[in-house]
Amino acid sequence: MVTNIVPGSFITNFNEFTNRLQFDPHQLKRPLSVLCIKAPTTNIQPLGTILTRFISFHYDDYNVYMVENSSPLIAKTIMQELAPYLIRNKTSAGLSNSFTHLHQFNQFYQQAVKAIRLGEVNKLNQYHDYIALDLLNHIRQDQSLNSYLSPQIQKLAKENSELFKTLKFFLLNHENKKQTALALQIHRSTLDYRLNKLEQEYEINYNTPKEYLYVFLACLLVG
Repeated sequence: MVTNIVPGSFITNFNEFTNRLQFDPHQLKRPLSVLCIKAPTTNIQPLGTILTRFISFHYDDYNVYMVENSSPLIAKTIMQELAPYLIRNKTSAGLSNSFTHLHQFNQFYQQAVKAIRLGEVNKLNQYHDYIALDLLNHIRQDQSLNSYLSPQIQKLAKENSELFKTLKFFLLNHENKKQTALALQIHRSTLDYRLNKLEQEYEINYNTPKEYLYVFLACLLVG
């Protein structure tokens, strides 16, 4: 049974929403998660046959659901059952991490929305799969970021996008040459040539764990 806790399934103030949750007749079991489905108009039907205990309303461009998430099976069930609906309606959904206190609702609502924006289209995206990307986006907003980034990496990204991509993929694949060559769709000898060029022309070295971390983070943050 769907329970709408706000008139007309619409709300403009998260404090009002939190206050009304105190009178939730279902008393949802903790932990909770926020599920958002991108939809320009109110439609609370998709979860009606999937879950029996949740609270829903429409906010901004999303159908918003607060659901019990006490077991990995719940998220798995939602993903499986919601998949046909998302494909059929050409829309996407996002599921937040778990939380226990109602005053945290806004924070986890934002997680669900970010999962949609960072994730794949026409599917349910879980925020924990994109938290690293969200962190990188947050760091990129720091106006002093360039002063921390490796000058060699910045120069490489500006002058030779092919070599920069090669280095980034090489590190993403844990320096596995076979996997890197497959990902870049190049021959192994071509990869070796590019890696040698990186070391000789741009003096990029990552022999110690600290150097590796610094170069890897720079690659992720630059592009």
